[in-house]
Amino acid sequence: MAPVWPLQTVVFQILFLLVVIAVEGIVLQRGLKLNRKTSMQQAASINLLSTIVGWWCFFALHDQLPTGFQGQMISYIFFDHFSEDKPDNFYALIAISVIAIFFISFIIKLAGLRLLKIFLELAEDQGTASKSASDEEKSLSFRRSGQRGSGGENRAMVVLIANSCSYSAILLLLFLRFLYVNPISG
Repeated sequence: MAPVWPLQTVVFQILFLLVVIAVEGIVLQRGLKLNRKTSMQQAASINLLSTIVGWWCFFALHDQLPTGFQGQMISYIFFDHFSEDKPDNFYALIAISVIAIFFISFIIKLAGLRLLKIFLELAEDQGTASKSASDEEKSLSFRRSGQRGSGGENRAMVVLIANSCSYSAILLLLFLRFLYVNPISG
């Protein structure tokens, strides 16, 4: 039997990633006072990390769900709608899951941004080892002046705002998609 691929889900995942990277890149640029290229690279990195971890968790936890919920998830991924036989507390579980996914993705993105900052500083430190003493003093004074980005609390708030904005954009896209699939007839 030939493999079945959820092509529509893959296409929408790519669309969502592009939108999220653009939205979060703008928020990171303004909130952390980064240049456009750096903010977009960081947004792409943390969103790819979040997406990979999210799908990995989905596949790891899918077998742990009750059979009714497993069927609903597969129906939604492959056929873009839930099946008719929904468990009693299905919508409550969906609402709780969406809220949990929001905060888990926020934590993953914040941790990813911290790791990215550590890796970039390590790479910069290796690059500055070959610089002269005057160049190193300029680099240290630039770091201390706070022009490269904000502290931990501000970074967390900026990532939370960026995550909120990107989830709002995804919600708007899903709503427009719903209206396209289910036109309002008057």
